Amino acid sequence: MTKPTGQGGGKDAHYGPTIRGLRAKAVADKLGVGIKKLREIRPKLKNRGFPQPDPDIGTTDEPAIDEWLDRENHVSEEGGGWKEASNGQG
Repeated sequence: MTKPTGQGGGKDAHYGPTIRGLRAKAVADKLGVGIKKLREIRPKLKNRGFPQPDPDIGTTDEPAIDEWLDRENHVSEEGGGWKEASNGQG
């Protein structure tokens, strides 16, 4: 049996309350980049509204990351599919 880690998701899923905060490595994995690349691009992500780590805990809220990814990829909550990006032209 795998020992629970509390990191959320995958084979090492926490067996108790849902853990929302992701450590930097898990954030990097979620974005499909390495930890070194995440550190490099984090200022750019912040400028684009990417959720930042909690200053006291150091983890980043996973649902907030999911919401950011949906906004960046123009995913509509209603239909679960793609929606047209607004370009400011009526």
